[in-house]
Amino acid sequence: MKHYNDDELAQYAFDPDDSPLSDAIERHVRDCPACDAQLHFIRTIDEGLKDRESWDLSNSLGGAPDVTSLLELAARVESEDADGATLLAPFLESPLRFVWADVSRKERFRTPGVVRVLCQAALAACEKNPLHALDLADAAVSIAEELPADHYPARAIHGLRGLAWKDRANALRYLGRYGDALASLDESERAYRLLRTSALELAVVDFVRATVLVSGDRFEDALVCVRRCEPVFLEHREEVRYRHSRLLEATILFMLRDLRSARPILIDVLSGARIHSDPTLTARAAHNLGLVELDLGELPAAKEHLTLALQIYEEGGVSTEATRTRWSLARLAAAGGDLEDALLLFRSVRDEFGRQGITIDQALVALDMADLLLATGDAAAASAIAAELFVTFRAAGMVTSTITALGFLHEAASRGRLTPKLVQHVRVFLERAQRQPALLFAPPVE
Repeated sequence: MKHYNDDELAQYAFDPDDSPLSDAIERHVRDCPACDAQLHFIRTIDEGLKDRESWDLSNSLGGAPDVTSLLELAARVESEDADGATLLAPFLESPLRFVWADVSRKERFRTPGVVRVLCQAALAACEKNPLHALDLADAAVSIAEELPADHYPARAIHGLRGLAWKDRANALRYLGRYGDALASLDESERAYRLLRTSALELAVVDFVRATVLVSGDRFEDALVCVRRCEPVFLEHREEVRYRHSRLLEATILFMLRDLRSARPILIDVLSGARIHSDPTLTARAAHNLGLVELDLGELPAAKEHLTLALQIYEEGGVSTEATRTRWSLARLAAAGGDLEDALLLFRSVRDEFGRQGITIDQALVALDMADLLLATGDAAAASAIAAELFVTFRAAGMVTSTITALGFLHEAASRGRLTPKLVQHVRVFLERAQRQPALLFAPPVE
C-alpha cells in the first residue's frame, strides 16, 4: 500500500480544496490507520496554533507549511505564552495593580506571548469589568504595535496586531463607546490585510463589527456585515462561527421586526446546535425562536421552544438566562389570556432579578406588569408600580436618564394619565439605554 508523506498530508489537512490529491487521500485514510493517525496529528498541531478567537499563525504564513515548521512554531508559541503568563501572573487579577505595573512601557513585557495572554484576559474581563478589559487590551495593542514586523515569518506579526485591536473593540463595546470600537476594528482590519491570507480574520472582524453596530441600533449596517462574514465561515469550515453568525443575523432581523425572515434561520440554527450537541447555542436559538413565534401569535410553538430553553438553562445552572426565559414565559401567558398566571410569573421574575441585582431588567418586568394591569382595567395597581419604581431607583442612585424616564411615568400616574402607550415608550427607552448608556430620555410626541 502506497503511503502519503507529511507534506502531502499537511496540504490536504490545511486546504483540502487546494490539494490535487484530496480525493485520493480521503479514500486512502479510510483504510490506512497509519496515514489516518498522522493526518490527525497534523490537524492537532494546527489547532494548537490557533488562538481562542482568531489568531492563527499557520494560516498567516500562507500555503501549507511542512510538519517540521509547524512543530517548531507550536513549540515557540507555547514557550512564548508560558513566559507571558508567568510575567503577568502578579498583575492580571487586580485592575489597580495592573495599571500601576504599566507593563507596556517595560522591555521584558514586550513579547508576543504577553500580547496573547493580555488578549485572553481582556476577553474574559469584558462582562465583569469592562474598564479593566480596556486597560488590558490597550496594553496588548501598545506592545503588539512595537514588536518588529519580521518577528515571525511572512510578517505574521500583523495577525497578532489585528487580534489586539479587535479585542480592544470588544472592551469598548461593553463600555458603550461604539464609535471608538468601530475605529479599533478599522485598525484591526488594516493589520489583517497585511497578511498573506486574511479572509477568515477579516470575517471575524466583520462579525464583531456587526455586534457593535447592533449595540448602537444600526441594524441595517449590522445586517450587511454579518451577511458578509457568513459565506467566509462556511468556506473555511468554521461551522461554530457560522452558526453564531446566523444567530446574530436572526437577532438583527428580529430587531428590524422582520419576523418571518428570522424564523427559518433560527430553526436552522437550532437544528445545527442540537446535532452538534451545543447546549448553550441550542438554548439561545430556542429562546429567540420562541420570542419570534410569540410575536407571530404562534403560541403553542413558542411554549415548546421557550420550555426547551428553560430546561437547558436550569440544567446548566445558568440562573440569569433561566430567569429571562421565565420572563418570556410570563409574556406568553399574558398573550394567551391567562392574566392571573402571567402576573404571578411576572412578580416572581421581578423578585429574581432583584435578588440578582439586575436592576434594569427588574424595572422592565415591572413595566410589563403595569402594562398588563392597565389592560385589565386596574389603573390604580399600575400607578402604584410606577410610583414604586421611581422611588426605588432614585434611592439606588441610578443614572439621570433612567430616573428622568421613570419620573415622567410616575408623574403621569399621579395625574391619572398613565396609559399603555406611555408605559411602552418608557420601556423601549430603558431597553435602548442598556445598549446606549448616554441616551437621553424624551417624552413621546403628542
